[in-house]
Amino acid sequence: MRVYVLHNDYGTFSGEEAMVEAIADLLVDSGHTVRKRRISGIESRKPLDFVRAAYWSMVGDKRVYRNVEADLDEFVPDVVFMQNIYPRISSRVVGLLSRRNIPVVMRQANYRLFCPVGTASRDGGFCADCRYHGESRAVINNCSGSYPKSLIYALRHRRHARHLRDLHAYIAQTHYQKRVLKQVLDLPGRIDVIHNLVPAALFGPNDEAKWTTAGERLAVAFVGRRSELKGYDTFIELAERMPDVEFHSIGASSDRWDDRTRQLRNHTDHGFVSRSEIVDILRGCHCIAVPSRWPEGMPNVILEAFAAGCVPIVPAIGALPEIVGFGKFGVVVDSPSVESFEFGLSRIANRPLPAKKLARRGRAHVQSVHTRSAYQERLNSLLDSLERPSADMRDNPDVKDEPV
Repeated sequence: MRVYVLHNDYGTFSGEEAMVEAIADLLVDSGHTVRKRRISGIESRKPLDFVRAAYWSMVGDKRVYRNVEADLDEFVPDVVFMQNIYPRISSRVVGLLSRRNIPVVMRQANYRLFCPVGTASRDGGFCADCRYHGESRAVINNCSGSYPKSLIYALRHRRHARHLRDLHAYIAQTHYQKRVLKQVLDLPGRIDVIHNLVPAALFGPNDEAKWTTAGERLAVAFVGRRSELKGYDTFIELAERMPDVEFHSIGASSDRWDDRTRQLRNHTDHGFVSRSEIVDILRGCHCIAVPSRWPEGMPNVILEAFAAGCVPIVPAIGALPEIVGFGKFGVVVDSPSVESFEFGLSRIANRPLPAKKLARRGRAHVQSVHTRSAYQERLNSLLDSLERPSADMRDNPDVKDEPV
């Protein structure tokens, strides 16, 4: 099978880019012929770049459209695997694929099918207002934290999202995400749950001896983007409140937090490191804090924590309890508040032996469920179920397309 992988990178490298690359490699290993088209994201915050991104969000990038069109003429894929289309790909490319009768499977890394900003969250709770009351709610509530950005996201969603709701198949990362997509959108396409995979190379030796020091000097990590949405402010306040606990920040640094972190003697900033280095750091930690304020899909950092023998602490939001087995592989606290996470950390420090069992079960779980072979089997089953283009179209791909 010929598979065309299409993805618009985010502004900075994230776990989603890592997953797109891992899936492309997995498809090749499965015997498929793969061609990738990854479009670079916009990392700069210059006003001109913001204007360009806003324009592309509305109409798409003509060069990207033509490049994809040329790829389809030359490669003639049996199926397209797609993830993020914003800002440069846009739904015009989706229309091109539809006119050529090419099946599309779209992996859902967030909730942009019905939420302009993709988080499906507001004021600490689930939100689908834009689905039921219109995209203007994203502007009224300033969901992105910036009114110009919220307006762009709302307009972009109004123009493009409906074209993404009639694809052949979707990949949800958790059963929670699948339920949300079915209940909020009632998508006509097939929705398969395929959990993220953890490369076998990340499984190193499991240092269980660290649990003998958990009661004396607990070590906790935060991995990811340093924003309020991810709960980094909660993590820093925990470090200020708990001087006897070691705190480790992993991910791209931000000047915004420097004034507070510089004053902390119990905090280490590792900056942006590779995925294997993340796991190495986590092996020396007892737990990882995930005080996220939105119902994330499936954060890779939790799976990496399992691989490192590290216990995740998560709030009872979205799919997070499901990912940690509703308490079987991690600690679930009531909310992403400082008080809740302080309770969770204290629970691990005061009961290191039960925490050690959680870490052991989490590692065994990810080694059996989140494997490359399991992902490969489910993805191939999904691809095999999709219809192929007709033989006539494959012999003569020069179908007429709308001009850009």
